[in-house]
Amino acid sequence: MRSAGTAGRPRGRRGFTLIEILLSVVILGVAMVALMSMLAHAGRTQRFARYEMLCSTAAQDLLARLEGGSFSDITPERAPTYAAEMEAALLEQGVPDPTAEVEIAPWPDTSTAHLRRVTVTVQFGGDTVRVKDLGSIRLETLFCDSVKEL
Repeated sequence: MRSAGTAGRPRGRRGFTLIEILLSVVILGVAMVALMSMLAHAGRTQRFARYEMLCSTAAQDLLARLEGGSFSDITPERAPTYAAEMEAALLEQGVPDPTAEVEIAPWPDTSTAHLRRVTVTVQFGGDTVRVKDLGSIRLETLFCDSVKEL
């Protein structure tokens, strides 16, 4: 008497049928496609995070440099120079299409002329990263002439 699991197979032959093998190959194929898609997305996310970190660090470095320098160097006329230096440094580090903007303006209240507002905006991505992945960092701070008192 044959068991139900071996019906249709000659006695003494064991193994997988062609249907079982094809079904397992299809299941493995679907799993591999899903895994490869996840890995590609993880790579894009990691790259985006790296660019974002490099831009943030560049903006923070500029603000630290300004803080350590002279208050007289924090002028609107120097802003394009600071932006160009940041863009060059980011390009050197492999950030795609960085755009830096530095805005230096006196504090709006005219009685506090010894205060300057500095805004640093850095964007990256442009045409080399998908449009929805365009990254932007914006830092803003106030600098005070230490000679003057508040």
